[in-house]
Amino acid sequence: MSYDTRREVITRRRWSMAAWLLLVLGLLSTPSYAIAPRASTAVAGTVVLASTGATLAQVRVCVLGTTHCATTAANGQYTLSGIAAGDRV
Repeated sequence: MSYDTRREVITRRRWSMAAWLLLVLGLLSTPSYAIAPRASTAVAGTVVLASTGATLAQVRVCVLGTTHCATTAANGQYTLSGIAAGDRV
Protein backbone atom coordinates (compact mmCIF):
# COMPACT_ATOMS: atom_id res chain seq x y z
CA MET A 1 0.00 0.00 0.00
CA SER A 2 1.46 3.34 -0.99
CA TYR A 3 1.84 6.32 1.30
CA ASP A 4 -0.96 8.26 -0.43
CA THR A 5 -3.37 5.32 -0.15
CA ARG A 6 -2.63 4.91 3.56
CA ARG A 7 -3.13 8.61 4.08
CA GLU A 8 -6.53 8.46 2.33
CA VAL A 9 -7.61 5.49 4.47
CA ILE A 10 -6.57 7.28 7.69
CA THR A 11 -8.35 10.46 6.58
CA ARG A 12 -11.53 8.51 5.80
CA ARG A 13 -11.39 6.76 9.18
CA ARG A 14 -10.97 10.09 10.98
CA TRP A 15 -13.95 11.58 9.14
CA SER A 16 -15.98 8.46 9.85
CA MET A 17 -15.13 8.59 13.56
CA ALA A 18 -15.91 12.31 13.66
CA ALA A 19 -19.29 11.71 12.00
CA TRP A 20 -20.16 8.95 14.50
CA LEU A 21 -19.08 11.13 17.40
CA LEU A 22 -21.28 13.99 16.19
CA LEU A 23 -24.21 11.61 15.75
CA VAL A 24 -23.84 10.19 19.26
CA LEU A 25 -23.45 13.64 20.81
CA GLY A 26 -26.50 14.85 18.91
CA LEU A 27 -28.59 11.94 20.17
CA LEU A 28 -27.40 12.42 23.74
CA SER A 29 -28.20 16.12 23.73
CA THR A 30 -31.72 15.66 22.31
CA PRO A 31 -34.37 15.80 25.05
CA SER A 32 -36.27 12.56 25.53
CA TYR A 33 -39.64 14.22 24.98
CA ALA A 34 -38.51 15.27 21.50
CA ILE A 35 -37.70 11.67 20.59
CA ALA A 36 -40.85 9.93 21.78
CA PRO A 37 -43.70 11.73 23.48
CA ARG A 38 -45.12 9.96 26.50
CA ALA A 39 -48.63 8.65 26.27
CA SER A 40 -51.17 10.33 28.50
CA THR A 41 -54.44 9.19 29.98
CA ALA A 42 -57.08 10.15 32.50
CA VAL A 43 -57.43 8.74 35.99
CA ALA A 44 -60.81 8.75 37.74
CA GLY A 45 -61.95 7.42 41.07
CA THR A 46 -63.90 7.91 44.25
CA VAL A 47 -62.45 8.80 47.64
CA VAL A 48 -64.15 7.03 50.54
CA LEU A 49 -63.59 6.83 54.28
CA ALA A 50 -62.03 3.43 54.97
CA SER A 51 -63.86 2.79 58.23
CA THR A 52 -67.41 3.55 57.04
CA GLY A 53 -67.25 3.64 53.24
CA ALA A 54 -68.75 7.16 53.22
CA THR A 55 -67.69 9.33 50.27
CA LEU A 56 -65.47 12.31 51.03
CA ALA A 57 -66.03 15.70 49.39
CA GLN A 58 -63.43 18.45 48.91
CA VAL A 59 -60.44 16.06 49.09
CA ARG A 60 -57.44 17.05 46.99
CA VAL A 61 -55.98 14.22 44.85
CA CYS A 62 -52.60 14.91 43.22
CA VAL A 63 -50.04 13.14 41.04
CA LEU A 64 -46.77 12.92 42.95
CA GLY A 65 -44.03 15.16 41.57
CA THR A 66 -46.36 17.15 39.27
CA THR A 67 -48.87 19.99 39.46
CA HIS A 68 -51.76 17.74 38.31
CA CYS A 69 -54.42 17.92 41.03
CA ALA A 70 -58.18 17.51 41.32
CA THR A 71 -60.68 18.08 44.13
CA THR A 72 -63.39 15.53 44.78
CA ALA A 73 -67.02 16.48 44.18
CA ALA A 74 -69.82 16.10 46.73
CA ASN A 75 -70.09 12.40 45.81
CA GLY A 76 -66.32 11.84 46.33
CA GLN A 77 -65.54 11.42 42.63
CA TYR A 78 -62.57 13.00 40.85
CA THR A 79 -60.99 12.94 37.39
CA LEU A 80 -57.39 13.77 36.56
CA SER A 81 -56.65 14.16 32.84
CA GLY A 82 -53.37 14.45 30.95
CA ILE A 83 -51.56 12.04 33.24
CA ALA A 84 -48.35 10.66 31.72
CA ALA A 85 -47.58 6.96 31.85
CA GLY A 86 -45.52 6.13 34.92
CA ASP A 87 -46.79 8.97 37.13
CA ARG A 88 -48.19 8.09 40.56
CA VAL A 89 -51.46 9.34 42.02
